[in-house]
Amino acid sequence: MPWHQGCYQGWRMKRNQRKLIICLAIAGASAVPLLAPLSTQGASMSILVNGDFESPGVSVNSYNKGLLPNGWYGNTEALFNVAPGGWGYANAVWPGAESGSQYVDLGHSAGGVQNVLSQAFSVSSAANYDLTWYDNTYLYAGHSYAITYSVEVVNNVTSQVVAGGIFNAQHGGAWTLESLDFNLAAGNYTVEFLSQPVASGALLDNISLVDPPPVPEVTSTLGLTAIALWGLGMLRRKLA
Repeated sequence: MPWHQGCYQGWRMKRNQRKLIICLAIAGASAVPLLAPLSTQGASMSILVNGDFESPGVSVNSYNKGLLPNGWYGNTEALFNVAPGGWGYANAVWPGAESGSQYVDLGHSAGGVQNVLSQAFSVSSAANYDLTWYDNTYLYAGHSYAITYSVEVVNNVTSQVVAGGIFNAQHGGAWTLESLDFNLAAGNYTVEFLSQPVASGALLDNISLVDPPPVPEVTSTLGLTAIALWGLGMLRRKLA
């Protein structure tokens, strides 16, 4: 083979190898975001507003009876602002807030009137949604019975309850995470927290409704990674 043809083929082979390296680099880079944990891909914002009840403000270690948080409707016992160490008042100990400094006392049903804390919201696409919140109760001697309340998600057009459950806020004075998972079609809905007869003292805080981000396809991620590793192995064999 003439020397100039050998040089040309050698240059061409190196050019193809360079192309292979570039392709493998692109494949590896595309796999990195898929391998990243969900926490690094951005947290979803809550569809609900003022879920930690910080507005309007209430003076520290006090409450405003019947005051509703901005963005919420209905009738509750009070909006509380309690310092992190708790507040001793009326022979009871009121806990500090789970988020921020304020929370709602849902109260109890009396005289045929059921207390309710509600907020309307809209979703633009069908998906699975997660409703989360924290509940608790104040503590005093003998206060160990169940503090039940119900949660409902209602379709505003049909008035049908699309998700719901009954919960107990009695956790020995510790804020506890509660949740409901459900599918919603695009449309208008209302989330409601409803008191129960006698069961007084359900405290609520940090309510959030999110559309969870999709889980990356592990098979696709592993496939890209395997292709990249195989290509690198073949390249090393050619260069050896």
